[in-house]
Amino acid sequence: MTQAAQLGRPDPSAPTPIQPANRPILSRKAKAAIVVQYLVNEGADVPLSGLPDSLQAQLTQQLGKMRYISRDTLHAVMREFAEELDSVGLSFPYGMQQAMESLQGKISDGAARSVRQSMGFDVSEDPWVAINEMPIENLKTLLVSESIEVCAVVLSKLEITKAAEFVSSLPGDRARAVSLAVSRTQDITPDTVRRIGQTLMAEAQKERPRAFARDPGARLGDILNITKNDTRSSLLSGIEEMDRDFAEEVRQSIFTFAHIAERLDPMDASKITRDVEAERLIVALAGAKSDADRQSVDFILSNLSKRMSESIREEMVDLGTPSEEETEQAQMLVVAAIKQMANRGEIKFRAVET
Repeated sequence: MTQAAQLGRPDPSAPTPIQPANRPILSRKAKAAIVVQYLVNEGADVPLSGLPDSLQAQLTQQLGKMRYISRDTLHAVMREFAEELDSVGLSFPYGMQQAMESLQGKISDGAARSVRQSMGFDVSEDPWVAINEMPIENLKTLLVSESIEVCAVVLSKLEITKAAEFVSSLPGDRARAVSLAVSRTQDITPDTVRRIGQTLMAEAQKERPRAFARDPGARLGDILNITKNDTRSSLLSGIEEMDRDFAEEVRQSIFTFAHIAERLDPMDASKITRDVEAERLIVALAGAKSDADRQSVDFILSNLSKRMSESIREEMVDLGTPSEEETEQAQMLVVAAIKQMANRGEIKFRAVET
């Protein structure tokens, strides 16, 4: 023994011991990704499709973030995984739907019906009847995040003409994938098909939050109401070329000065004079040029009291013909006031005749 050792001091001639590297602190997601990757590398069949879609997505994203780990870290994670497995006394199904599947045939039909109803399922009728009655666009929205296999089941359960319309509405790649997946539906049990239908109907009946309270056509119509005539006509023509149905929705929502005679109730004409400044109203009336605008002028004046109508006519004559820009701005103010009254429920528009 050296003298340094006898004195309790470290021997400078002795080799420096190797210290274990600090292992990184791993999240549970990272550990799960390590276990899955290890099992896949070892050739194990890992049934990840049994997990909810959200967990499958999170696991895939975590795997994409990983680069490499040390052998010590791998051993530590696998030991922890093995110890956790050893400590498990009993595992339960993931979520209410899997719980129902595990108890299939073991609880009464009445109990199963009650539970499904509490989960939001429509148990009053065959779900596939309602699914067959859905518009194609609604059906596409419902299935946009579903797997190819589920879409194949739906395609198989639709009536032939509806199925043809549905598959024709899908993008080419997805249409081919769904069509090919039909071949894998041969061994699906009737109970599984029924549960798929019930799950889809429960999803369809959910009240989805909407970012906008009003329909797209109504919102765009409000915008076009207060744009210049040339801009509005140009935009509508372009929309009609691309989407005739949407253009019709927009037209139904558009209300311009020219629509006053067509859409306003005669009893509501006098309300315009209450909400629009007299000077602006006179400019809007005096500057009317088109036949439709002049009809609206006659409509307003003919539904006012005789005294008020004569007074406004006299002021129109005194004013003369305002410029096109002044007229358009004044008419937009009149339209905006009428729309505000309609939004407050003070007046109601008559439907557009098509």
